[in-house]
Amino acid sequence: MKKETKVQKNLTLIYWKGKRYWLGKLVENPEIMSQGRTLKELIENIKDAYYQMTLDDVPVDYRTLEISVGTWPGWTSWRKRWASPNATSSRVNTWTAAGSSPPPRSD
Repeated sequence: MKKETKVQKNLTLIYWKGKRYWLGKLVENPEIMSQGRTLKELIENIKDAYYQMTLDDVPVDYRTLEISVGTWPGWTSWRKRWASPNATSSRVNTWTAAGSSPPPRSD
């Protein structure tokens, strides 16, 4: 059996204290972000996120599948209306499925 050698890599964590959690992201991979109740938990979580995002545990016999993600033609104008500062209620964009339509406006 071939012995695997572990390579240690040092990365730079940018972190700050939010209202309830420590938040952080990696300078070298800014798309990798996490949070933790303590700084120690943030560091553990950011390491886990890094391992998952860099695909360290993908088996040799993996498969690939091309998927399509995007928005519909009216997305820009709808997004501007949805995020309007004149809105009478607060809204959170929680739907993400491709091809789904925007939630109905209540105003």
